[in-house]
Amino acid sequence: LLGPSWGLEEGTRPAPRRLLYSSGAMADWAEWSFRQDSGQVTRTAVLLRCRQLALIAEEWAGDGPLATSRIDLAEGITASPIEGSRALALKGTGVAARVIPLGLPALPYVTDRGSLEARGQDLVLKQKAEARRTWMPLLLSWDKARNRKIATWRTLTVTQSSKVCRPGVAFAARVSWGPGDGFVVYRSLARPALRAFLGHQTSARFLIGTFDANGNVSPLLKVD
Repeated sequence: LLGPSWGLEEGTRPAPRRLLYSSGAMADWAEWSFRQDSGQVTRTAVLLRCRQLALIAEEWAGDGPLATSRIDLAEGITASPIEGSRALALKGTGVAARVIPLGLPALPYVTDRGSLEARGQDLVLKQKAEARRTWMPLLLSWDKARNRKIATWRTLTVTQSSKVCRPGVAFAARVSWGPGDGFVVYRSLARPALRAFLGHQTSARFLIGTFDANGNVSPLLKVD
């Protein structure tokens, strides 16, 4: 569906550095980083086993009002808008998926928070940089039954010591395809600390999990 090229801006310095990698019963996860003229970039890729879900993300650290992530569409893959949603539909011979920009609003109204669009054979995600660190996650779903429904998602309030965290400290979002269970993604952008979202407390640096109708979070991947 995507790649093989994950586009780099001009001025990127060579030799990306692998940071961490893990493979478990629930998920495979890798993270690496590199420098470019506009700042430090850290990339994350996660495959959730048996869920037909994957997440790719860039953490952008630098100055500037807008962060941009660009990745190729694979040969033969096209991207098109989904009515009533900011997600895009990816289609090719015998394959289809949805790509969801978790850091942007779910409804496709005009916003200064950013955009997700296809430009030729590039998938381009732009997000407003509200702090020096900005996290830009894309969730991919290729489950046919799930994708017959419209995904809904929203960013979550994250608190620390009963105070709302400022932009650039942590990111959390929830996504679902109807009432009941869904998925939650959490990322600490500052130094990890005990924080809370959806009533769930964690000191993890990175977490992906399920949540039920009562708001209970069950981690599928947790990185301390």
